[in-house]
Amino acid sequence: MIWTVLYWFGISLTFLIIAKTIERCIRSVYITDLYKRYVLITGCDSGFGKSLAVHLDSKGIPVIATCLTEEGEKDLKHECSSRIQTFILDVTNDEQVLELRNKLETKLKNGLHALVNNAGIRGPSVSGDLECYESKDFLEVLHVNTVAMANLSIRFLPLLEKAKGRIINMGSAIGRMASPNLLPYCMSKHATEGLTDSLRTTLQHRKSSVSVHLMEPGLYVTNLLCPKLLTKKLIAGFDRLPEESKEKYRVKTYYTDKYLKINDYYTLNASKDLQE
Repeated sequence: MIWTVLYWFGISLTFLIIAKTIERCIRSVYITDLYKRYVLITGCDSGFGKSLAVHLDSKGIPVIATCLTEEGEKDLKHECSSRIQTFILDVTNDEQVLELRNKLETKLKNGLHALVNNAGIRGPSVSGDLECYESKDFLEVLHVNTVAMANLSIRFLPLLEKAKGRIINMGSAIGRMASPNLLPYCMSKHATEGLTDSLRTTLQHRKSSVSVHLMEPGLYVTNLLCPKLLTKKLIAGFDRLPEESKEKYRVKTYYTDKYLKINDYYTLNASKDLQE
């Protein structure tokens, strides 16, 4: 009996190895000269953006990474080879976006292989009960997570078309389902789904050589789940609440603890492997 099990286990393992080898061969034929194919990634201070930049750089792919902060840029350079090129970029700043586009137009004579629209925020400077939100909070999240994504895609389209490249938008599983207590973020990620589909069909209608793709990661441990940052936003949200809403919590810590427990649940069930 045990020999039969070992026999079929060996057959299965051999089949898996062969399948993986074939897959690697197919992929290597599909995309050649990786060292010539430039990839622009936004939001590389931490999380998926940083992880992707480090991974592609380790494979010899020329990466152009943008960071919001000088500290994030410094940390990224420390983990990458001298090949990586970094720029400070606020994706909501049109002037900075155009300046970067102009620099890359001069540098990338053969175009841009891929634009990864990764930069995003979980929410505005406040968090918590519905009553703490104002119009500007929704606009802030939409601007970073969706509007900036659209603007970058349009501005870099000529470079992408030159290389027959692709646009990769970072969405979320929350873009397909509702989740409590994440209203601005959910709204922006649903908008990202619509943007990606609309952009794809528009470029297909134009017979453009650029393809458009959407990533929808689930729960992962990134700065979006950082309890320290969330606590700061919760305190700001509590201070905004009308008095009748504050009274039901009695003390501020009841309010913050309520939402931190939810965040703890997300964190416990989140994967730490950003490259899986």
